[in-house]
Amino acid sequence: MSVIYVGKESYFHGKSLFQIARKYRNAGIGRMVMRKKWDRYEEPSYYRLTQVVPAMNVKGYHKGLAFGEKVFRGKNYGVCRIDSGYKFDWILVPKEQEQAIIDSVKSSYPTKETVVPYEVTVPPLMKMFISGELKAHGYRVSEDMFVTKRKIIKSKYSFAKLDKSAEDVPPAPEYKLMMKQVKRSIKKSDEKEIS
Repeated sequence: MSVIYVGKESYFHGKSLFQIARKYRNAGIGRMVMRKKWDRYEEPSYYRLTQVVPAMNVKGYHKGLAFGEKVFRGKNYGVCRIDSGYKFDWILVPKEQEQAIIDSVKSSYPTKETVVPYEVTVPPLMKMFISGELKAHGYRVSEDMFVTKRKIIKSKYSFAKLDKSAEDVPPAPEYKLMMKQVKRSIKKSDEKEIS
């Protein structure tokens, strides 16, 4: 009788990080581990363990606290906490293969940064509604009012950067105060209609 698998194939073939680490001296500190899930990426991804504290009160030793130097898709993120150590898809990299993986990280291409424009116009439908409200309450509408500036929050996971050529553009005029006045006048007109 043959077995037929239905649905998505599981990638949980292995042990938890803590089950692997507890079998080695110093809880595997200095060794290289990787997840089976990361095989789908072309660039190498791994952790080099710096600190492992297994939870001794859990049956099976599959939980705990771990830290390691993270290299994900060829980019080094420094020492991070390993949050997915309890999952059963960790593999210990043999010492003979560690150097080959480190060399492949050096040769992997750097991640391309996405360049985004510094200023963006408001979507057309929103522009139509706002200009209609402003005109209805007697305000002058100009095209400068519908240009917003972008701000990118820098993090170690962000690969986006602003277009440097557009950063010298003067800031778009503030119309928040005008919109507050419009909202107040709308509320007053609604109150008059109710009474």
